[in-house]
Amino acid sequence: MTVSSKIALALFLVAPALAPALDFQPAARFNGELSYSSLPPTATWGLVGNAFLLPAMHQGNWTLLPLFAALGQTSENSIEEDSFFVESYTFLDKPQLRYKRGDLTYRVWGDAKHAFNKQTSGEVWSEGLYDYEEYGVGLGAEWKLLPMTLSAGLEDLHRTYPNYHELGTVVVNGKDYYSKDYDGWKLTLGATADKEARLPWSLNYTLLFRNYTDSYRIQGTGPGDQIGVLDLTTLRHDMLNHVEAAMQGALSQHFAWGTTAGFDWNISNEGFFDVTQPADFNADFYGYISEILGLSLTWLPGAADGPSLTPSYLLTNFNYTGRLIRQPDGTFTQGVEEDIQHRLGLDGRWPLRPWVALTGGVSYTSVQSNQEFISSLRNSYELFKANLGLDMSY
Repeated sequence: MTVSSKIALALFLVAPALAPALDFQPAARFNGELSYSSLPPTATWGLVGNAFLLPAMHQGNWTLLPLFAALGQTSENSIEEDSFFVESYTFLDKPQLRYKRGDLTYRVWGDAKHAFNKQTSGEVWSEGLYDYEEYGVGLGAEWKLLPMTLSAGLEDLHRTYPNYHELGTVVVNGKDYYSKDYDGWKLTLGATADKEARLPWSLNYTLLFRNYTDSYRIQGTGPGDQIGVLDLTTLRHDMLNHVEAAMQGALSQHFAWGTTAGFDWNISNEGFFDVTQPADFNADFYGYISEILGLSLTWLPGAADGPSLTPSYLLTNFNYTGRLIRQPDGTFTQGVEEDIQHRLGLDGRWPLRPWVALTGGVSYTSVQSNQEFISSLRNSYELFKANLGLDMSY
C-alpha cells in the first residue's frame, strides 16, 4: 500500500468517529437520465446516473466534508481513455478536512477512486482493460483577498490498471508489463473572483507529473536515430501543464453568457516504433499541445431558479508535437497528427418542485483527424446524443 493510500484510508476511518461531536448538515444529489447515442453504424439506448452524498460536519472553525460519489453510464459510445465503452462506472470517496482562521482556510484531503470500464457487452465485470484504481492525499490553502480568493494545493497520487498489461516480446525479464501504472503529484494554483463581482471569473493552473512505474523509455538508435529500442534503465515520465480561464455575466434580466478557454501542454520522454516499420521511430509520440474554447448562452424566461435553456459550443484543437501520420496501410508520413473537435449542445432544466427538476439535452460532436491508421480506433467520427431525466437534491 502506498503512502497516499494509507493516509487516505486513515481519513476515511477517522471521519465517522468525529461525527458525534460535530454539527451534522447532510446534502445529497441524484441525477438519472435515459440516453440515446448514435455513432454510425451503431445507435443505442442506455441509462446515465450520478449520485453524490456529502454529510458535512462543522464545529467551530473546523469543517469535515466526506464526499461519496457514484457515476454510471450504460449507454454505448461513452468515451474515456481515448476509447469507447458500452458501460462505465466510477466510485469516489474524497473526505476533506478544512480549518478556517481569519481570511485563511487550510485543507487536507484523501482521494480514493475505482473505475470500471467495459469495452464490450460480453466482457466480465471488473476485468476491463481500462479499469483503474487511484489513491491520493493532498494539502492546500485558500486566502480571501478582496475582491478575489487565491488557492493552492499539492496532491500525491498513485494510479494502477490491474488488467492492462503488455504482451509478447514487449515484456523483457518481467519489465514493461504494467505499462499504464504511475505515481505522480499534482500542483494546483487558482484565483476566483467574489460572487458579488460584476463579471465573475476564475483562472486556474495545474501541473501534473506522472512517473510511470513499469513503462520504460523507447529511444532511437542507428543512423539518424530512426530505429526504436527499449531502454530498460530509463522509465517513462510525463509532465502536463493545464491552464483554464472562465468568465460569465448577465446580458439582461433573462439572458446570461459564459465563456471558457483552456490550454494544455504535455511533455513526455516516451517514443514509439512499430516492428513492421522499424525505420520510422517517433521520438516524441505522446507530446501534444491543445487549445479549448467554449461559449454558452442561457435563457431564463422567469426567475433565476426557474426554467432555463442553454445552447453551447466547444472547440478543441489538438496538435501532437511528434506523432507522425500513418497511412491506412501502416506506413508513416513526415507530417504530424492534428485533431479538431466541434461540439454543439442544447441543455434544458425545468423545476418541478424545490428539490426536483426535469433535465434534458441534445449534443452533436464532430471529430476530424488526419490520422488514418487503425480505423477501429475512430480517429474521426460523428456522435449524436440525447438525454432526458430527473435531477433531485436535498
